[in-house]
Amino acid sequence: MRGKGGGLRLGRKPAEIGVGDVVRRMERGMELVECFGSSCSCILDPSCKLKAALADALGAFLKVLDGVSLADLIGRSEHAVLRFLPQSSDLTRK
Repeated sequence: MRGKGGGLRLGRKPAEIGVGDVVRRMERGMELVECFGSSCSCILDPSCKLKAALADALGAFLKVLDGVSLADLIGRSEHAVLRFLPQSSDLTRK
């Protein structure tokens, strides 16, 4: 959630936010190569075997990130700070 002063506030607990989801939402155009897009003009596209391998690699990359939460990435000091910050759902109940 966008904060009042331009900062960000987590809408959920860090353990509930997957890094894979963050990457999918924040990164525009996950196409590794032109042929992943809708306007492919490559003449090799119909028989290209590299395209499938790259698609598998991207899927594997995102699968690994799906197994990591924001809580996994922050240290003890960040956990201590987050304990004292209200969740966005706490703010809307007041």
